[in-house]
Amino acid sequence: MKNHYLDQRIRIKKPNLSLTEKKISDYFVHSESLLTQMTLESLANEIGVSQSSVYQFVKKIGYSGFQEFKIDIARNSNYQPTFQNVNSVNGADDISPDDDSITIAKKVLQANIYSLSNATQFLTKELLDNVLALMYSAKTLHFFGQGGSSIVAFDSFHKFIRT
Repeated sequence: MKNHYLDQRIRIKKPNLSLTEKKISDYFVHSESLLTQMTLESLANEIGVSQSSVYQFVKKIGYSGFQEFKIDIARNSNYQPTFQNVNSVNGADDISPDDDSITIAKKVLQANIYSLSNATQFLTKELLDNVLALMYSAKTLHFFGQGGSSIVAFDSFHKFIRT
């Protein structure tokens, strides 16, 4: 059974993972064993990596240590994606040439709702406060965007000028 909570938490970091970290992440996401009941040593042996690799990976995905990881996993063991159509999370509900205009609009809206709810899923007060402190102490802020994102960057630039 897929662990949706870990899958969403790891997905953000996945493009920058090493081969060993990808092996660990795949095990975490697709493991049917109870991660919360395993020791660091037994988990590392089961995956076929070193204990330090597992520990560093757990830290990389935002935990202070292995114990915090296990507690959070136990707390969120019944987590299910909030997206109404789970197939859309996996990309099975992409826009196709056969879709009519209302279907496309619904798919785009649903994807945006999912993105917004997912963005706040792992946002903590501490993380937000750190980002705001960095922005406040910066001498300059730069906004970049290419294509459609340039409009968002330009809009953000203007909003920061006004404040």
